[in-house]
Amino acid sequence: MKKWFKHPLAYVAVILAMVCGLIFVLAAVPGFNKLPSGTQNLRVVVLDQDQSSVSKNIATHLENKLPFKMVTATSFANAKRQLNTRQAALIIQIDKGFYQRVTRGQAPKLTYTVNQSNGLLQNMVTKNVTTQVTTQVASQLTTAKVTQMLAQSTGKALMQKQQAVAKQQVKQQLQASLAKSPQLAQQPAQLKKLQQQAIARVKRQQQQRLMPQVKKQAAATAATLTGQVATTTTKLHALPTNYQYQFAPMFLNLGAYLGIMLMSLVLTLMFMSARHVIGKWSALLAV
Repeated sequence: MKKWFKHPLAYVAVILAMVCGLIFVLAAVPGFNKLPSGTQNLRVVVLDQDQSSVSKNIATHLENKLPFKMVTATSFANAKRQLNTRQAALIIQIDKGFYQRVTRGQAPKLTYTVNQSNGLLQNMVTKNVTTQVTTQVASQLTTAKVTQMLAQSTGKALMQKQQAVAKQQVKQQLQASLAKSPQLAQQPAQLKKLQQQAIARVKRQQQQRLMPQVKKQAAATAATLTGQVATTTTKLHALPTNYQYQFAPMFLNLGAYLGIMLMSLVLTLMFMSARHVIGKWSALLAV
């Protein structure tokens, strides 16, 4: 046993194992020095195809709340190019008709586009982001600000429906005023002033009458949106569902590692036998 520890190759083997382990650690560990805090550097593209007041508010909210670099794109083709070239990690697409579905009490639609050719860790982060965005949007749709926007839209729609009634009322009031004072027909300025006053009075009456109805309808619409966000995920460069494709990179690395290890053993045996024939330095150079 004492002779074993006196042999220099015993210490070479120990030192070699330590050096290989140290090299492996120094090569692998720095690759994770930016995680998990470094995920905030991921670029997420927000593509608002609806361009409504509600969708713009949602996009602004996401930019302010999500811990990522939020960028905008002018078109889906531009956003897809950023995703394919890995300038962006995810595309959040607010589909056209988002606002209409909100006002109808239907679940608005979001479309996520991801690039599955990225690393496993980034794909996991991206999946968590989609869940977080869906939750944020569902929560934002029920806030007072969105309810106010819905109220404004609902009130505008109801006011448009009442315009015909208002015009008829103003016409009747002007006819009554002309019947009482026929000389007003000869005074255009006075007649125009009376018409403006009548229109303003009718608008105030309609607003007072419609405001409770508008608030109630807007609140009811916002209440139905809690947790109702329809999502679709589009995957670029998607891996096949068969596990043999997903595990192929790992097995290639593992096979290469085992092959090189066995090759090193064989080369060592060759060196030990060939050094007596061709010389130790020539054998070392050959190895």
